[in-house]
Amino acid sequence: MKKLLNTILFLISVPYLFSFSGGTGTEASPYLINSSADLNLLYDSTLILNWSSDKHFRLEQNIISNLTSRIGGSNSSFKGHFDGNRNKITISGFGLFHTTDTSAIIENLIIDGHISNAGVDDIAPFVAFNYGIVRNCINYANIEVRSYVGGIVSNNYGIVQNCINYGNIEASSYIGGIAATSRNNSLISKCINVGNITALMNIAGGIISDCTWSSWSNYIRHRTIEYCVNIGTIKAIGMGLAGGIIGRISVSLYDSSIIINNCINAGFVSGTEYISGILGIYIWAQSQATTTITNCINTGVVEGGTANSGAIIGYISSATPILSNCHYDKQFCNHKGVNGLDVSGVSGHITRNMVGSKLASLLGDIDWTYVEGATLIESLYPQLKTLDHTDASKVGATPIFLYDGIKD
Repeated sequence: MKKLLNTILFLISVPYLFSFSGGTGTEASPYLINSSADLNLLYDSTLILNWSSDKHFRLEQNIISNLTSRIGGSNSSFKGHFDGNRNKITISGFGLFHTTDTSAIIENLIIDGHISNAGVDDIAPFVAFNYGIVRNCINYANIEVRSYVGGIVSNNYGIVQNCINYGNIEASSYIGGIAATSRNNSLISKCINVGNITALMNIAGGIISDCTWSSWSNYIRHRTIEYCVNIGTIKAIGMGLAGGIIGRISVSLYDSSIIINNCINAGFVSGTEYISGILGIYIWAQSQATTTITNCINTGVVEGGTANSGAIIGYISSATPILSNCHYDKQFCNHKGVNGLDVSGVSGHITRNMVGSKLASLLGDIDWTYVEGATLIESLYPQLKTLDHTDASKVGATPIFLYDGIKD
């Protein structure tokens, strides 16, 4: 009876336990996060099942986190709205959130610091297991952990949008500049990776390391990766599987689809096999499932590998994806389009025929913008309209001209 009474008193007092630096937790008056103590209160609040549901939190200034665990565990996920308010949290050890619910939103947040925990998988600066929305976030933290690590989230089951990773990541395997994995009905859109990604063993991707799903049930899954750019260096040292956008797609799921649309790799990609500017390896076991790769560009160097390398796809081991309007700079990629061969839907060009408005008739002007300089060397590769305002996009679009035997 005494235990029951204590539990009832505790539950009654819950609304009054968490006195942040201000606010009432509503959208109009969010709880104010003004210190590391407030951040610890947020951690404590998620220990109460569903307490964070529909609660709003706003970061008021740059703070240094002293959290020793991530907010929102697997049994009590974060279900609120966290607005970083364009401020920065400096972290160490772990990332900020463990699991976010489908109702959760993390936005407008900057993370810096250093994450190093060699004994733990599933690490990312913002969220380890994201089922909600992460948007308008920037990571500067460098990361050194074991495996399943992303520059923004680790395992994405929801939406990641308008995010940039500047942090360098080194881990054993399954490393992505934005996400380690993207599963279920997920979306990664308008994201940029600038950081250098190094897999000491296997599977690295500039945006995602792995899109894999296997199931004994006929679930329907649709994943979309769109309007993303990688300019970071992507290396897979051990088994050597790497892609400028995605390291691997391996799906044995009935009636599912993956769409890779309007993506650019301008980074250096290297490995021992199964490497490419867009997708390292493609393994597809269901004829009912489809993958489309459309309007993608590789202007980066793809180095190493064997015949299992390509400018757009490194290796296809089963059903061929639908390829359409994909282009690569053949002066910087000595591997041809797919499996070392040019195929329908993939075209290689010399640099001068990719810059300025040379590809405008093929890519169109709905999603792409073109810079036609007064001289050839002032022209840029095509840029995505959604990202052309960023410094990273401009860096990625700046060509290097090799002598091609034609005078300007």
